[in-house]
Amino acid sequence: MQSIEKVSKNSVMKRRLFISVFLVGILALTLGFIMFIEPSVKLSGIENGKVYAVHPVIQLKESIGTARVTLNGKKIGPKYKVKENGSYVLKLESTLLWKKKKLSYTFVVDDKPPITPRIKEVVEKVYFKQAKFTLNREEHVKYKARLNGKEVPLDQPIQQPGKNTLIITATKPNGLTSTKEISFLIDERTFPEKTIHQFADYYFNNEIPIIYKFTGDVAITLSGDYNEEDKKMIEKAINEIKTFFPYEMKIIDSSFNKDYDRYIKMVFTSTTDFKSYDVHRNDVWGVEMPTMISRAYGTMESLVLVGTDKEITRDYRNAVILHELLHAVGLHNHIKSANSALYQEVNKIVTLGDEEKKYGELLYLGEVKPTITKEAVLKQLKQRIQ
Repeated sequence: MQSIEKVSKNSVMKRRLFISVFLVGILALTLGFIMFIEPSVKLSGIENGKVYAVHPVIQLKESIGTARVTLNGKKIGPKYKVKENGSYVLKLESTLLWKKKKLSYTFVVDDKPPITPRIKEVVEKVYFKQAKFTLNREEHVKYKARLNGKEVPLDQPIQQPGKNTLIITATKPNGLTSTKEISFLIDERTFPEKTIHQFADYYFNNEIPIIYKFTGDVAITLSGDYNEEDKKMIEKAINEIKTFFPYEMKIIDSSFNKDYDRYIKMVFTSTTDFKSYDVHRNDVWGVEMPTMISRAYGTMESLVLVGTDKEITRDYRNAVILHELLHAVGLHNHIKSANSALYQEVNKIVTLGDEEKKYGELLYLGEVKPTITKEAVLKQLKQRIQ
């Protein structure tokens, strides 16, 4: 009996020793694990230093230890959507027993595109020899320019003759963009000095003090006793005038069209009715009168009267139509040659001669602005002298 009890006690002692050793081993492994494992936090939806155009969602995916996440000092939950634009600091603190780990992220949320590129200068439709544009630059915005589809340096003179399209693209750090498109013409025409002075002498004759001209598309409205032959002649006159007139000119049915803000109002009536338009002359078959002038935009409206009396045959009536339309677009004075559509006396000329074309060409140069004087015209056209 004594022998059996002794064996039993030895077994118990061995088991206890084994358990103790096992527990010590487990504790040692645990302590070793803790010694080498660092606290950590895994996030998604955010990157350090990034600019977001879409409001990001910050998500806490997993952590070793306890985690605390703050955004601009405010504690946030495991799934948080940033709702406002602005600069942010995201701080993370993970704790595992006595160990702590801290991380910090900075990012920006900006869902606004850049301001449409702005040009410092007044943009003209026509430039002589070169055009130069200077940008008002927005901070932290990058700009690129393409001329007729090809990338070009910004703020450099453009000297490409003819029609040009410049597209400027602004890009913010958030990737959003805005664009501005500018269409213009580079004009390289030059003229003999004698021709320029002849134009100035012609235009400012008869006490005309300043330039009167259109600066945009023109609608022609018809009223009174007109017919299809009149309309055909007006179309022919438009084609003649297009040799120097840089804008669209078109007959429209209505007296108002939202696409036009400049008008030539043609009234076909007997010459005896001219007096109702404050014209008190008995020796004219047609009259043109500017009725609305803008100092900034030139002629806005002109009234043209065309006589319909029986003695004004078709040939004469056609000539009157062209003659008065030439006055309406700014060639107000007459030309001494009897072969000119602008001859003061009645004739049957329905085409433009070289003199009318040259004067019209000079009148509609880009630098010849509405309302400027003869002295200013000659000064502006010095650059055009051959």
